[in-house]
Amino acid sequence: MSDESRSSSYVYSALGTRCIRLLNISNIDDRLVYNLSSADLNHPPRFFALSYTWDGQQRDQNLICNASTIKVTRNVSTILPYLFQHLGSINIWIDSVCINQDDESEKNIQVPMMHEIYTKTSKTIFWLGESDPNMEEAMKIIPTLTPLIAVSKNNQEALPDRSSAVWAGIHSLLSKSWFDRVWTFQEAVLPDDGEVMCGPNTIPLEGMIKLILALRNASLLDWVRGGSLNTPIGVQRLSYIETYKRWRGVGEHFSFGALVDMGSKWSCFDPRDKIYGILGLAEDPVRTEITADYRDKSPRDLSLEVAKHEIANEPMIAILHLSCNRPRAADLPSWCPNFTASPTSLLLIGLATDYHAGNRNMVIRKAISARTTPFRARVEGNILHIQGFTISQVDKVIPPGWIKFHHTEVDLAENSLRSMEWDNKCFQISQQVFKDDALREHARILIGNSLNSEKCTVDQQDSYQLMRRLMAVLSGKEPVEYLHEILTTEKWANLPDYMNNVASACSNRAFFTTLDGRIGLGPSNLESGDTVCIFCNTFSPFIIRPADSGHNKLIGEAYVHGLMYGEIFDEKDEKSMETILLT
Repeated sequence: MSDESRSSSYVYSALGTRCIRLLNISNIDDRLVYNLSSADLNHPPRFFALSYTWDGQQRDQNLICNASTIKVTRNVSTILPYLFQHLGSINIWIDSVCINQDDESEKNIQVPMMHEIYTKTSKTIFWLGESDPNMEEAMKIIPTLTPLIAVSKNNQEALPDRSSAVWAGIHSLLSKSWFDRVWTFQEAVLPDDGEVMCGPNTIPLEGMIKLILALRNASLLDWVRGGSLNTPIGVQRLSYIETYKRWRGVGEHFSFGALVDMGSKWSCFDPRDKIYGILGLAEDPVRTEITADYRDKSPRDLSLEVAKHEIANEPMIAILHLSCNRPRAADLPSWCPNFTASPTSLLLIGLATDYHAGNRNMVIRKAISARTTPFRARVEGNILHIQGFTISQVDKVIPPGWIKFHHTEVDLAENSLRSMEWDNKCFQISQQVFKDDALREHARILIGNSLNSEKCTVDQQDSYQLMRRLMAVLSGKEPVEYLHEILTTEKWANLPDYMNNVASACSNRAFFTTLDGRIGLGPSNLESGDTVCIFCNTFSPFIIRPADSGHNKLIGEAYVHGLMYGEIFDEKDEKSMETILLT
């Protein structure tokens, strides 16, 4: 009879208030031995921490610990021998082993302590999973490859050929599920020291970050796409890790709303973990007010709690914007983001970081605080009371019709034609409103009057007309021979950035006019008769729709040409502000 079949299930004993469990890995008679013991987090022994993913696996593997059996996932049972091979006898913290997963009350206590655990660990091991020959070669070559990439703008001959298996290996590494999990972000940014482990190979986390920065600076990120149209998820995640660590190093921090928005893009098994998995990075007052509760707090309750906290404490009411780019929950107020759902579209603030429709200027936007702003929003019950200006009602609406281009020939022709037909309808409206200035203003509207995340100050008529010619060729409306002329013109250099901005601004957005003669881009479900308004301390205008008893439903954010940079404060007296009720 095996040891596993003879042993009884491990019984977790209660932990002290400030205690955690650590798993000791040792070797006795060429056999790995595991023991769990408690440790005081105020004065812990030297220990390591593991960052890994469950990948939806069941705890169906037996781990003999303290002569009893603990059920663990296959990932955990796989990595333990690698850990001993790399580190020798150690104490290590592993969530699925060191926290009683069947005790919700213990999880409610231990999960908030993860901030300290990953801060106090001597080193964190980031386990990506098993390797293959391409990934092994990539792990070995990255330290010497990165400096070559850094100087490759002048000499790409020193790099491995683009068809080399090294690039396929890097693509596979950056596509690992570890990079797409909520919890692993805080586990990466909190420790001072960390190593990425894939199979038996390791590399410092800093080495992976330097690789991504070098690829980006050398404009070589497309080399690691591995034949895909999309950049691997690891590129974005490592960029976020670098940014967070750099900001923290100079005393800056992300607002809790920004952290939660970031976390909502990543995966987790329990939807509440999109918030709990990022909570450890929040400021101390936030972690005191918002606590993990897996037993009694529903996803709805948690989203409302976060939204109300942000409205009460953050001067710029970004929470309203975050409610506009993810699926709505029927049991939440229209102004409250469904934080447990992933975003489905780009926010307008993603087009231009300097939008300040609800502030007179950027100086005020940057200087205000929750205590100094005279325009405080408040929540009574679940109704949001917010000050702002009513602008006008929506008149004509052209439903969304801009299609992002794909690389297959059939899609490219069809999408070019459909996008061009949609733009024809929109341009006719611009001609009615702007007359002789229609071309100039329409070219700006399609990009949200922004380029490279800033307010556009250069005429974009040439880029717009060149885009129209390109779509005409791609759709078959003009001879393909014109393509060479388009690609060789000096104006071509500006076209990719322009078209990327058009795609970001127009995809899944309606084109509309208002009764007072304004033009804009609005949410896909926009209707004639909806109201355009600007709330104080927000980045862009919004669309609302009347509900019952003088209340309104928030429909979505909007780009309104000529109202994105505080112009409303010159057009209207602040005395004309009103309190708008959102339900």
